[in-house]
Amino acid sequence: MPYSLQDQLSKDINFFLVDNTFRLFHFASAGSLLPSIIKKHYDLNRELHSFLLNSDELFEVDINPELSNFVNFENLAMQELYLRDFRFFASRGLYSFDNTIISNSEDQRYHLVAKPIFTKNSHIMLYEKIKYFKKIEHLMLNQSLSTNNIDTSQIKS
Repeated sequence: MPYSLQDQLSKDINFFLVDNTFRLFHFASAGSLLPSIIKKHYDLNRELHSFLLNSDELFEVDINPELSNFVNFENLAMQELYLRDFRFFASRGLYSFDNTIISNSEDQRYHLVAKPIFTKNSHIMLYEKIKYFKKIEHLMLNQSLSTNNIDTSQIKS
């Protein structure tokens, strides 16, 4: 069942992309419109989400030092709650992004929240994950994405 407009505008949908350098990306939509590649491949996105939820933690995580430019937290507990899912996906090898302007559902700009800390032999740990993503080539982009800020409305499939 494809993502309806109501789903897109009322839910925080996790979606996943792979750029042409095989970097893995996670996005939390926060009620924003989804890129057409994700709307087109609903089942693949859900399958990939399920796969990642059941995958092992592989990496230490680095939180974006500029995160306070995008999000303000009332206290440390609120910050930890916010970071939980982003840390989860980053620990599995994905650059993890959140929607920047949540008050405008048409704005598809995202900022980096967390990223994996890659080591010398990271490619070995990611081999199985990349192989899985290659099977889902419909979510593979023909472009390289920034690892800082991304406007998903500019993504070309």
